[in-house]
Order: sequence, then C-alpha cells, then structure tokens
Amino acid sequence: MTRIRKNIYFKAVSFLLVFLLFSQADFLLSITRGESLDLQFQRASDEFSKRDFNRASQRLKRLEALYRNIPSRTPEMERKFGQTLLLLGACREVLSEPKKNVVETYTQAKNILGDQHKLNEPDISSLESYRKVFNIKTPVDPGKVIAKVGQQKKGKKFPWLIVGAVVVAGVIAYVILSKKPKRSLTVSVNEGVEGTPASGTTSYKNGAVVSYNYTLKSGYNTLVVKVDGVDVAASGTITMDKNHTLTAAASKTFTLNVTKGVGVDGSPDSGTTFHNDGASITYNYTLQTGYKDLVVKLDGLDIPASGAIIMNRDHTLTASAGKAYILTVTKGTGVIGIPVSGTYSYKDGETVNYSYGLQSGYENLIVTIDGYQVASSGIITMSANHILIATASLIADKSMVDQN
Repeated sequence: MTRIRKNIYFKAVSFLLVFLLFSQADFLLSITRGESLDLQFQRASDEFSKRDFNRASQRLKRLEALYRNIPSRTPEMERKFGQTLLLLGACREVLSEPKKNVVETYTQAKNILGDQHKLNEPDISSLESYRKVFNIKTPVDPGKVIAKVGQQKKGKKFPWLIVGAVVVAGVIAYVILSKKPKRSLTVSVNEGVEGTPASGTTSYKNGAVVSYNYTLKSGYNTLVVKVDGVDVAASGTITMDKNHTLTAAASKTFTLNVTKGVGVDGSPDSGTTFHNDGASITYNYTLQTGYKDLVVKLDGLDIPASGAIIMNRDHTLTASAGKAYILTVTKGTGVIGIPVSGTYSYKDGETVNYSYGLQSGYENLIVTIDGYQVASSGIITMSANHILIATASLIADKSMVDQN
C-alpha cells in the first residue's frame, strides 16, 4: 500500500513539473535557443509598449528571478538587474497591484540604479508611484500618461503555477550560466623529448592550472617548447582560460671527431663537436712549410683535402702530413754517379741511395755527408736535413794518364 502511495505521489509531482515546464515553454525554449537575457528584456519592453502588461510582467518576473540567482553579478549585469526591477515596478503600477509591492519593487531598483533610472523605452515618467519613489519634479506630459488597467481584485488566488515555473526556469538558467565551460589542451611531444603531459588532447575546467615539464633524450639537443606558437620555458604552468596548444620538439645530434696532425693547416681543428641531423660541415686542409703528403680521411676512407660533410650519422675526420727533409747534393767536376747536384725533399724516414765514381783523368774521390767523409756509395736515412758532396781532382802528370 505504501509503495502504491509513493508511486501515485511521484506521478503527481512529475505531472506537475511537466505542466509547469510546458506552461512556460516559450521562455525556456528561448533560453535553450541561446537567446540572451538582454533579448528577453527587450521583448518585455516591447510588450509593455504594446500595452500587453500581463505578459510583460510575467516575463520580467522570470528575468528578475534569474538575475537574483546569478552569483557574483558584474557591474553591467547589476545595472540590467536594476532596469528589470524598474520596468517590473511599472508593470505592477499599471496593473494596479498593491501599492506596497509597487513601491518595494521601485525601491529595489533605486538602490541599484541610483540616479541612472531612466529607461530609453518605454517612457514611464507619468506613473505616480515611480515619480514619488524617484523624487521626479518635472511636469507630466499629458500625451504620455499611461492609463492603469484597474485595481487588483481582492481574494485572487496566489499564482502557484507561475511562481513554480519561474523557480524551475531560474534553476535551469542558474545551471546554464554558472556552469564553467571546458577548455582543451592539445599537446604534441616530438621525438627526442620526454616529459609530461604526453601527446593528445585533454579537457580541463575553465581556469584550471596545468603544469608541464620536458627534457631532452640522449643524442638530442636544442629543446624548443611553445604554447600557442610562442616560445616558453622548458617547464612551467598554463592557465586554461581558453583553448591552448603545447608543443615540445628537439633536434637529433651527431658527433664529429676531428684529428688534425702536425704539419697541417686548416679547419676544423682537433676535437669533438655536435651537429643537428642533416647539417653540412665544410672542411679545408693544407700543408705547412716543411711537410708533404697531406692525407685527409673520413671514417677511414681517403677524401679530397677540402669539401663538405653531411651529418647524417657520427663521423671521424683525420688530416695528417709527413715531415719533409731536404737533401742538398753537390757533385763536383770529374765525378760520376747519383744523385746529381740539386735539392731534394723526402719524407721522414725515407732512404736515399747514393753512388759515385771518378771520370777519366781525375783522382782523389771524396764523398762527405754533413761534412763527414763517407764511402763512395751507400744509403742516407732522411731523419733530418742533409748535405751530400762528392768531389775529385785532376791528375797532375798527364803522361801517367796516357800510360794507363
């Protein structure tokens, strides 16, 4: 039996709520269509001007309830609330509602609006209670007098349906107006970067504060973090007062190990440098004076003495040269053999064969290296600069030469 009563009670309440909603369908539908409170006020003003005071009064009562239930009204919203009360007071005065209600509504409007109480449309300056509450002394324009509809009948039933509809509409409007919109954060984290938040799109409450922090992975450099396309620090916070985009990117780096040997001029110098993927590194090497046989290698393979290296992986660059030593040869008259007179350049450690003899009519062959007499033939190791001299003298007795 109790369950049956509960079901009956539930159905009755549900029917009442549905009835209240449908009885105020025009107002609720206008809200759901996105019509602003300003538009509702304008409609009430038009209805007042067309002397549809009852409809204007009902619309203004609903607006008054909505404004009253909005927390933390802005100054502009507070002004519009006051105008709603002002026009509502005019409706009540024209409809001859109890004077106490009329004066009370005007007083609330005055407390909000102060001296800024005039409406552009409609003109209510001829209404008696309005003029008294706002202490208006200017004469009344007879052509603008608004006739009252008549005194409210005693014993009229309290408008429960209307009040209930206003309450329901107020609750709906409060939920719509007070609900904070969601804000989206779209994150893109590229290769070479680690941290939070990860790539994806996440919704946050309006005004929420989101922390972020990113670092480079091994083998990458030049971390770039941007919020809405503007460079920011690698870590920080974002206030979600609107939709935002967050990107974190890095460059892939490769190492170039350079060894520039003795006797070589040019760049790059010996050392290890880091370069972004695809970077082009130019190099150029030449021999210093006293050196020869320049050898340039990339990853162990011979390459030209100048050019460019594309950094698509780690590379090793070497540039070397051999120490050059000078052999100065003087081969005198009457001497035959090699090497002949001249200046020769040899690499460090290279060996040079020499061999000398006498021409006919000469004697006393003398061969010296760096001033020291040596055999007439032999080998010179080029570990330093050397001077090789081979000399001979004419035979003094010509007859001895003939006998021979």
